[in-house]
Amino acid sequence: MKKRSLLLAVPNILVVGALGLELGLRCDHLLAYLAYPLACVVGVVTAVIGIVYGIRSGRKGMALAIACGATIAAYALLPMIRDWRTSLEFALKRPKYLEVVDLVQQGYIEAGSTQLADVDAAHEDLMPCTKQIAIEGGDGGLAIIFLTSNGIFGEFKGYMYVADDQPPTINLFRELRSLSPDQWTHIERMDAHWYYVIWNH
Repeated sequence: MKKRSLLLAVPNILVVGALGLELGLRCDHLLAYLAYPLACVVGVVTAVIGIVYGIRSGRKGMALAIACGATIAAYALLPMIRDWRTSLEFALKRPKYLEVVDLVQQGYIEAGSTQLADVDAAHEDLMPCTKQIAIEGGDGGLAIIFLTSNGIFGEFKGYMYVADDQPPTINLFRELRSLSPDQWTHIERMDAHWYYVIWNH
């Protein structure tokens, strides 16, 4: 009983732990993209098997059933955990984001032809995957994206500062959204002048 319980419980608990932290998924790693759906399948299947096996084992198997049930619950709560992490990350990094905004406004940081610009060493820790920000100056004024995640197919997430405090339009950052420039996947207002944006194909 104990060996079977471990075989069923350990894999799905470890898998959901990795998913909860989204290990490796914030950056450009092909292996992570392949492992993510596989990890989901392994976690859910072993959790369901563990619940069924635990219930059939009676009182001795209740701990296994509860542990595997907790794994399923963790999957269900993952969107809420992501939202909480996003809000916390923005709150912690916002003061240094504003420092970079000031540097851009003063002309110390400028974008190249690809709309991307390198940040100084003091602010590199703001972006987990790249040491660059995206900058655009349009009719509505300055707009800056602090990239928090980027993928191998050009998709990205990040916190966008917009000087005119208006939601990002389809015209902003077309260079970054070259494959499908007429839509943003997600736009969420974080605070005055700040939005959390996601672009995917």
